[in-house]
Amino acid sequence: MARFLILFCMLQVSSIKAESLTLGYFVLGPHIYHDVNGNAAGPLPEFLMKHIGPAMGVELSLVNMPLARVLKGVKTGRLAGAALLGFTEARNLTFAYPRNSFVSMQPVIAVLKNHTLTKVESVDDIANLSIGYVKDAITSPFMQSNGIVFTDIFGSNTWERNIQRLMKGHIDVAYSPIDTNMRYVAAKLNVLDKIRIMSLPEEPMKLYSVFSKHKKFINSNFAKRYDEAFEHIQGEKLYKEIFSRYYITSHH
Repeated sequence: MARFLILFCMLQVSSIKAESLTLGYFVLGPHIYHDVNGNAAGPLPEFLMKHIGPAMGVELSLVNMPLARVLKGVKTGRLAGAALLGFTEARNLTFAYPRNSFVSMQPVIAVLKNHTLTKVESVDDIANLSIGYVKDAITSPFMQSNGIVFTDIFGSNTWERNIQRLMKGHIDVAYSPIDTNMRYVAAKLNVLDKIRIMSLPEEPMKLYSVFSKHKKFINSNFAKRYDEAFEHIQGEKLYKEIFSRYYITSHH
């Protein structure tokens, strides 16, 4: 009985001391979206909370915010990190990126089916067209070229609203750095057969979970611990397996 009580007390102390990390996220289907109750759902929440968190020895929780607030929250230390962000040199100064990314992403654009553009080979093909995108979101190298004209939106439901703007003729082109995101949202809005999605002539980029470099986390080594956990659970392979269970939108 005494031995049981000692073990029980040890477990209680362990549970009390367990680290709890809050990661901010913005909706980016099919990787992360909301269920009918408004909770984070999809392959990324499952990957982080059921696999990465336990392997890191922490309890991960997710909080939804517009992208601009996620960036600010991580920078100021209000958030321990962000569930998903693309890489830029500027962000790398503020955020601790792990070595491992959980998925690659191919940048694409979409136009209406009746648009004359059928393939993108150079910036000249889309120069001077109004291109809808999300304020503060990462842009791929090709889309940072001179001649690109963005018409930004911000707030919530940005990816859906961007394609809705395209359907209404408010913009000429909708852009996303993630091909699966474009197809997922178009299918969700039931307009996949009304638009033409084209890959941009550039290499895929990587998508990461990142952590704050704020002084309050200076000794936490979250990025290093994430990498150790990621490699221990074979994160790249595992994420592909989890993703394949969720993503059923046609690739064609």
